[in-house]
Amino acid sequence: MAGNKKHMFMRGYWKNLIISFLLSTPITAAVYFWLLQPANFISNRYIAAAILIWIVLAVGIFCVLRRIKQKIASIDQQFFVITMLLSIITAFLLGYFVIGIENTPYNLFILPKHSLVIENTSENENDVIELVYLHSGLADESFSKFIMDGSWTRVESSLIAQGTQKASLHYEGWLAEKPVLGFQAQPNGGRVNIYWDGQLEQVSLYSSLPYEKHVSKTIENPISNKLPVLIMGILTIAIGLFSLILLLAKTPISFIVSVSFLISYLLFFIYPVFLNSVHVMQFFSYVPVGNPIGLDLDTILRNVREFLSSPTYTKNLPYPPFAYAFYAPLTFLDRYTAYGIVTILNILCYFFITLIFPIRTSKKSSVPSLLMLILVTGLFSFGFQFELERGQFDLITMFLCFLSIFIFHHHKKHRFWAYILFTMSVQLKLYPAIFIFMFIDDWSDWRGNIIRFASLGAASFCALFILGFNTFSNFLNSMTKFTGNPFVSVKNHSIQSFTRHPVEYRPFGIFFQNPSRVEIILLIVVFICFGLILIRAYRQKYAGINPYLLLACTLVALLIPTTSHDYTLSFLAAPIAILFTDRKMINKTAERIKPFFVQLLIYFSIAYSSTLFSYTNKPLPISNNFPALMVMLIILTFFSFATNFDSTIKNNNS
Repeated sequence: MAGNKKHMFMRGYWKNLIISFLLSTPITAAVYFWLLQPANFISNRYIAAAILIWIVLAVGIFCVLRRIKQKIASIDQQFFVITMLLSIITAFLLGYFVIGIENTPYNLFILPKHSLVIENTSENENDVIELVYLHSGLADESFSKFIMDGSWTRVESSLIAQGTQKASLHYEGWLAEKPVLGFQAQPNGGRVNIYWDGQLEQVSLYSSLPYEKHVSKTIENPISNKLPVLIMGILTIAIGLFSLILLLAKTPISFIVSVSFLISYLLFFIYPVFLNSVHVMQFFSYVPVGNPIGLDLDTILRNVREFLSSPTYTKNLPYPPFAYAFYAPLTFLDRYTAYGIVTILNILCYFFITLIFPIRTSKKSSVPSLLMLILVTGLFSFGFQFELERGQFDLITMFLCFLSIFIFHHHKKHRFWAYILFTMSVQLKLYPAIFIFMFIDDWSDWRGNIIRFASLGAASFCALFILGFNTFSNFLNSMTKFTGNPFVSVKNHSIQSFTRHPVEYRPFGIFFQNPSRVEIILLIVVFICFGLILIRAYRQKYAGINPYLLLACTLVALLIPTTSHDYTLSFLAAPIAILFTDRKMINKTAERIKPFFVQLLIYFSIAYSSTLFSYTNKPLPISNNFPALMVMLIILTFFSFATNFDSTIKNNNS
């Protein structure tokens, strides 16, 4: 019996030891190639440091495995397998699309070396050849790496050869991508023959005015050099995700969300600002500043003044006619006073929809910590600051929309005012029209719901003529023009802008050859997700404000318009706060999809928290917020189908 126990112990010992070295190997390799490896030389000191890290990691993982072996044994096998698969898939997507093979460091151990020869071929005794630098494509190379033949002179930071004497420089080493030679061109510059791996390039350095002349050559290195490094990085990300998910599996939801926010903070603030490749703290102009401040408000007020002074005003009107009537009182004030009033209103509206609205709908007596996290981070978010800087009125619009939804569900006697407020919100900006699906309290009353929808639709349509038919016609022409020619920008997270980005802002590293076809596919995906959430809400017969449907309406309102600037993200915090404060729904969701709820919640929270940061802080492939919003919508669809409320759930305050 004792022999069997010893055999089992030794078996578990060797198993943990093998797992420890298998896990520590890709992590160590990734740390070395991505963080430790010098740009253009192999250092024995850094190799020794990597070996030490490998040993420490292996010992640390081995000790941890021994301490938590009972916890690991208690983990459901289905959860274990699903977590592993999702971690690998997520790591692959991040490595392939976000990091990309082009941003992966070279493996200097197997990177092929190249030859470079520079020969003086000057024909005049007064000619001077001056080499300023060589950038190998990896880093600036020291002149000590050159083998000098002939009379070369080192002067400060240059190598100089004079006259017609034979002189040459030989370099044997790494050349990658597009190495550059820097020469000083001048009136007596002379001529040189440059041999790139034996291929001759003749260069004249004569110039009437002195300047630094760059000579470059494209060097093709096999992709197989970078691929192992990228694979090590992907495996490291997968191991990190897998460990993080196992660690968070039985923690409170608020803690999971907080950790996800912290990950976004590290990725999109700490890393680009402090840990960047240029080793200088970066001060990004993360909000595209207009001059003067409140540029959009100033444009609206100017259009209103021109409209009031000329009944035949025919200038493009990008907003519904009611918006100009709504802002007409501000035309009697100076522009800075008007901007101050709109700014204060926006801040008050933000606090209502993100703090008061979630508390009242969830019937909380105190403010949950998760709600405060969403509220405070939203106050410092890029979208909110962009909204204030432009003097926009999306928060005012959504305040009216959310207030109308609250009155409809919680104060039935005053539903007439809910309809008025909703119509006003649609007349300020058209996208709140999608929230008409929130005006359902009895999902089985088809006739009543259709009549309500038709009445609200008719009222909203008639309100478009509030300033006359000519103004409506002008607005319609403007809408047709803007829809047909969307504003393509990294600051526009609409589907059309995402698919039509220029090459330098390739979304997810992809340049769409046929954007129209991709737009149709993405639209279909959006409508399928929204339709599934709507169907689920109908089957649940949930009476009250359904957090999933509210957030789905918000995401559709952000994605569908052809122009949807990032300042519209300012009101995204409100439905997120409502979803996370409805703990009953979240707990139900967690119970139904335990095997991968933590993963989805982490991805959902990271996707949302990434929208809090400006495009200046993100890698180009994910600088546009469309991918994050799509990920949220898809995961939200899974969440909605994971809940299972019966039809007796009612809103007690109705």
